[in-house]
Order: sequence, then C-alpha cells, then structure tokens
Amino acid sequence: MIKAIIFDADGPLYHRTGDITSQTQELLEEYGYHGDIKLFDERYEKEKFKAYVAEETPAQMFQNILALVGVNISTAQAKEVANKFDAIHKQVTATPDAIATLRQLKAEGYLTCVLTDSFYSAEAKWPWFEQLGLKQYLDDMVSSLDIRKLKNTPEAYQACLDKLGVSADEAVFVGHQQYEMDGSKAVQVTSIAILPIATPHIRADYTINALSELSGVLKRINSVRGQV
Repeated sequence: MIKAIIFDADGPLYHRTGDITSQTQELLEEYGYHGDIKLFDERYEKEKFKAYVAEETPAQMFQNILALVGVNISTAQAKEVANKFDAIHKQVTATPDAIATLRQLKAEGYLTCVLTDSFYSAEAKWPWFEQLGLKQYLDDMVSSLDIRKLKNTPEAYQACLDKLGVSADEAVFVGHQQYEMDGSKAVQVTSIAILPIATPHIRADYTINALSELSGVLKRINSVRGQV
C-alpha cells in the first residue's frame, strides 16, 4: 500500500518567477560575458551537479563555467556572482495546485518528503517552503548537499524512505526529469511524471497532467495492488 510521496521540489511544488533569463544575462554582462546565454546555460547544466554534492562551491562553479566560455574572474568576483545568482533564483512561487494537493494528501494520511538536488542544505531550504505556505503540509526533506548524493542514485531515495519509515514499495516519487525516474527505479520506488513540465519522451511508471491528479492515481495504484 502506498503510504508516502517523495516530491521533487522545483517544478512540481514551486517554480521560479520573473524573467530569470534576462536577469542572468545582465549579471553575466556585469562580469564580462557578452556571449549567448544558451552557451552559459549548457555549461551551467553540466557543472551544477558538482556543487549540488559539495564537490565545489557555487563560487568555484561559476568561476569554472565562466572560464569555459572565455571569461576569467577572481575568487572574490566569483563569490559576488554566486550571491547575485542566488538572489535571482530565490524568486519562487508555489505552483498553482501545490497547496491544495498537499493539503488533500495530508488529510488522506500520506507522508511526504521533498527530495532536492540543491546548493542549499535542507535546513537552509525549509524557509522557502514556509514562505510559500507549503511547509505545514510536508513531513521531511532531503537535500543532495547534505547527503552528497543526487537524484539519479538509489541512496537519495533511500534517505527519504528512512526518514519517513517506509519501504520502497510503500512510496512513490513525483518529478519531471528522466534522471529522477531512473534513480527512483533503481531503488524500486514507483515513479510518477508530471507531463506538462517533463523532459521529452520521459519514461515513468505513471504520468499525470497536473499535480491535482495525484491523489486519484495513488488510489488507482492501491486498487490495482488490491490494497484499498
């Protein structure tokens, strides 16, 4: 019987507001990069995972990325870039059906844990969820920065299972990226992808078109398993 839901944070529960792209472009130009923002984004998407597991600091990450695109900055400047980038990316708001869905799931007795690949520890990230009105409906959180593991590893999901006190067959994972689906599969946690925000051709055990459909899917899973 499904007793717990593990959630990806960015996308399913909140999204970034404002014009992130133009703000990032302005920040990069301030420190000497006037090239295509897409090139920077490509480098960032590859490099960020090192910072997510503390193999390098965010400042070191930005210093390395900018060097790869031909801009050399000092350690002090790299720290400034990291701090300003941090301020841009903290502009978040809850997704439209996040509060209502989490409230419903809590009323139905499900346990919940956020699993986040992040530059922030779980302790540092809880205030985000409090500000968004989500914290009261969540039981726990696991951050890659704390456990030094990403969502493509079984250890990340096992950390959530351990915190919630459930087994893999008693939990589902809700996300939108393939590497997350693969990670949950590695520990035999049922995966659910949210299609409108999912990567193309995503492979998951179940799909939904909105977070508000989640409760119904959980009931269907339990029904199929003969556990209602």
